[in-house]
Amino acid sequence: MTVMSLIMGLADQGIFPYVNGKKLVLTPAAKLTDELRLQVRNNKPALMANLIELQRFPEWNWSAFEANPGRFRAFAELVMISEMRAAGQVPDHYTEIVHCESCNQDVPHFPVNADSVLACVWCLNGQTQLSMRGANSNLAKRA
Repeated sequence: MTVMSLIMGLADQGIFPYVNGKKLVLTPAAKLTDELRLQVRNNKPALMANLIELQRFPEWNWSAFEANPGRFRAFAELVMISEMRAAGQVPDHYTEIVHCESCNQDVPHFPVNADSVLACVWCLNGQTQLSMRGANSNLAKRA
């Protein structure tokens, strides 16, 4: 299990994790199952490091996330997808192949109702000097 999937698993149980100083806080702690408690204990340093990273984003909104762990889950998932794309990895939900008018390649993409896009995320990665491996992935080659 990855740390991000642990974070999302906590959110799925209605638990909002965050770091306060040097302490890991899970609220409400009463919702922790024995399995989640063990996973948190075994992954605590990495979990805290990931949460500190998430807290640096300007979209971090502690009160909104505590009130709605689903909102926190969505935020964490967006960050994870963004980081995957930045590394040139194709997210699992990129199940369609579309033609990119900008790079003139067939690329993996999240489901859209179009055969082509003006610019794909891989082009945007290239413009910001991030990896473009997604455009050259096995999924794109199957198109």
